[in-house]
Amino acid sequence: MHFPITRHPRLALAAMLLGLLTSLPAVQAGEGGTATLEGRVYYRERIALPPNAVISVLLEDVARADAPAEVVASKRFGPEGGPPWRFTLGYDPDQLDPRGRHVVRARIEVEGRLWFTNTESIPAFDGEGTVQVLVRRVGAERDAATPRAERPLTGTRWLLVEIDGEPAAAGADGRPADFQLNDAGQAAGFGGCNRFSGGVKVEGDRLLFGPMMSTMMACSEGDQVEQAYLVKLVGSVRFSVSGDALVLYGGDDSRPVLRFRAE
Repeated sequence: MHFPITRHPRLALAAMLLGLLTSLPAVQAGEGGTATLEGRVYYRERIALPPNAVISVLLEDVARADAPAEVVASKRFGPEGGPPWRFTLGYDPDQLDPRGRHVVRARIEVEGRLWFTNTESIPAFDGEGTVQVLVRRVGAERDAATPRAERPLTGTRWLLVEIDGEPAAAGADGRPADFQLNDAGQAAGFGGCNRFSGGVKVEGDRLLFGPMMSTMMACSEGDQVEQAYLVKLVGSVRFSVSGDALVLYGGDDSRPVLRFRAE
């Protein structure tokens, strides 16, 4: 880095500090010992988002290839103006694993249905200024403006298609994990290896899961998807149904953790 030469020491020092500040990445100190990551989300398709769309930005650690991404921080906001949509994401630097691989992921959902997400890994701290997150259309072969008949929550067999934003693997014998709730508040399904059942109450937009009972079979395949799946069917969980999609949320009720499609 080269700094301008001046005969005035104070001016030289100011120029040097200005040069250092402009070379820093888009990470700033925040309040309460936090830091912020600045960026923008955009897409190239000529599509206008409806006002009820929700944009989610997540700072994740994806260092472990054999485990779901660890969410360090997240933020949700509406599509005012844009694209592009600028964001400032607060996070705690002490939660960053020095051995981690930190990326930014963005999602745009409408009534719980995924419309856009980034398909490329976006480094969070590459030192190149504001983080640029290009998101692409999901399921572009369908006309998103055409409404689909909404499937009922109860009585529908829901097939598991996604866990923590990643495609759900098939269970034993290639069968997908599933979930079905009846009008009496009883849930049953296939976890990937074993059958499970238990009571579930519907309270507004939340499912209140009671203890789930499961068979105890040992399987040569399907164990991993079952462990990742059933651990999320616990306590009070926000849900949304849109068309033939059922989504269960975790954390601060903004992050989809399980996604199903109707059979």
